[in-house]
Amino acid sequence: MATVGSYPGNRGSQSTNVLMLYSSLASIIIKRTQLESLEKYAGTLLHEVVHVVSGAKDVTRDFEDELTKLLGIIVSKALRK
Repeated sequence: MATVGSYPGNRGSQSTNVLMLYSSLASIIIKRTQLESLEKYAGTLLHEVVHVVSGAKDVTRDFEDELTKLLGIIVSKALRK
């Protein structure tokens, strides 16, 4: 399990600005401050879920494609209500 600030793909930064991260075990670890706002939590959770589902890294076409697909599913379900 990786720790906040030292996970693979962190581009060498040891910043504590990491909001969430995922491990190879498909676990998502949430930074406590993200729980203060539903919008921040939901947005960051969605971002990390896309990493787990797609296996893609940030700033890649695969990541963006999977994020767009997941956003489309979520929004279409919300609009049906």
